[in-house]
Amino acid sequence: SAHIDGYGERAVDAFYVQTAEGGKLSETRKLNTLKADLLAALEQNEAGAPNARPGLKRARASVAR
Repeated sequence: SAHIDGYGERAVDAFYVQTAEGGKLSETRKLNTLKADLLAALEQNEAGAPNARPGLKRARASVAR
């Protein structure tokens, strides 16, 4: 499932991966494979992404609501 929320000018998105039965994915081998696959997909998209405009700073992440 995916969740998107906003905090002022910031947007926060998260997604949760579950087993086919809707439970928590806890098998280490499957977690490592999933992580590697997701990182590879993100790196492919990063290569074609335009560079950030100079002077922009990355916002600090916050877990507080």
